[in-house]
Amino acid sequence: MAMKAKFQKYYGNIQKINLLLYFALVLDPRNKKHYLDLLFVDRYGKELADVNIKFVMDSMHELYNDYIRIHSQSFTTAESSGSSMLSKRDKPEDTTPNQPFRNKLREQMITQRVEPIGELDKFLKEDFEKYLESFNLLEWWKVNSPRFPILSLMARDLFVIPVSTVASESVFSTSGRVLDPYRSSLTPRIVESLICTQNWLRDSSTSSMQLLNEEDWNIIQAIDKELEKEEHIT
Repeated sequence: MAMKAKFQKYYGNIQKINLLLYFALVLDPRNKKHYLDLLFVDRYGKELADVNIKFVMDSMHELYNDYIRIHSQSFTTAESSGSSMLSKRDKPEDTTPNQPFRNKLREQMITQRVEPIGELDKFLKEDFEKYLESFNLLEWWKVNSPRFPILSLMARDLFVIPVSTVASESVFSTSGRVLDPYRSSLTPRIVESLICTQNWLRDSSTSSMQLLNEEDWNIIQAIDKELEKEEHIT
């Protein structure tokens, strides 16, 4: 029951979950939305899964639209400069009667090729990638960035976020565990020593480190006192 209560606290309500985790899941070409459908049906049931999936996908489209609004201007500027260079290059052929129509057709083709609208839907409708040990997710998006210029920027920002399994509130409760009512008079140096020692003891790479003996501890204390004297002098 305690485990179920903890699960409901973090995963029972879809609105309390960091949706970027689901966005990254969908942007994996081996998963896409179909894997999200199976996951939600298994976790929430068919009726509630449909509501949660719609909430996630609507939120993902909102984020995608924000990327279009932010980055589409740069693509439009690049195409405008490319179109102007193309017009200058084709200027000698302006004497052809149908040349203005050809130029207009060429501009429309260029605009359609780089238009970011619909990239997310296009990505979701394409076939899945096979699950291979050699599959490199970041390399896939790098290769396919010309086909998904806006969506690839979104994927780059999402996949660079490190995933943590530590409860966020634990970060702010460390000082509370160290400075309890019986330790409230400790000096800042001792508090720092306690926190550093705690981190060192929890580090797996130093688990085999031998504890200091009494002689070494006395030497360290003597050095610490000398440092304190120098700080008072300066």
